Amino acid sequence: IQHRFLRHINFRLRIPIQDLNYGYLLSLLGLSELSDRRLITDLIFLHKILNNGFDCIELSNMIRYHIPARNTRLAVTFHCDTAATNYAHNSPMRRILRLANGFGSFSDIFADSLGMFRASIVAHLAEMD
Repeated sequence: IQHRFLRHINFRLRIPIQDLNYGYLLSLLGLSELSDRRLITDLIFLHKILNNGFDCIELSNMIRYHIPARNTRLAVTFHCDTAATNYAHNSPMRRILRLANGFGSFSDIFADSLGMFRASIVAHLAEMD
């Protein structure tokens, strides 16, 4: 969908199709990749669940914390069950918890304000590009 929109913008700006560069158009329009926006919104959703942004006990009960029996170097905050199918593996809550485990060392999801948390995610994504 995003590529179709960018092709339409490319047509409206009268840029030759041979010179189509998605990265240039994204920066020109001040947009980020669709996958980056999804990642940011998923992590912000988890932040709001953990910091009482939503009053939904069912969502809170879906989050399981990883508590190791002994000290290890593994810095995983959330426990993610293994899934028997790809459909279950890519379910929204499992995907969000896996993302949070990957971003755990860059910000504190429990202590940072929503603005600080969002800024740290965006800064980390900018470093990765």
